Amino acid sequence: MKNCKVLVVHDDSDVREILVDLLSAESFPVESEPNGLAAMRRVQAGYQPDVVITDLMMPEMDGYQLVRELKRHAAWASIPLLVLTSATPPPQSLEHVEAILQAPVDLEELLGQVKAACRKKAANA
Repeated sequence: MKNCKVLVVHDDSDVREILVDLLSAESFPVESEPNGLAAMRRVQAGYQPDVVITDLMMPEMDGYQLVRELKRHAAWASIPLLVLTSATPPPQSLEHVEAILQAPVDLEELLGQVKAACRKKAANA
């Protein structure tokens, strides 16, 4: 998984740090941003993640908006998206994501979802 880049988008710095540490320990190249707007700016600047893990409720641009923005651009629409949330989102609002993981998330389940998303991205490349 060393060449499967993961972008973690979460406004809680402690959660973001835990996710980055967990994924880094599994040899994933990981970047992180505190909200959807910062994540979009990074992607627009040329960073191409293979998987995005995002929270839903964030300032500036929430996860719903981030999902919509990524999916409406052809260059980014194939990026697998994993949503990590304590909310109960309406299913139709997130119909284009690979998985919705309820917080507190089981870390093994999260790793399994990230690995599956990486395999899916690689198969579609």
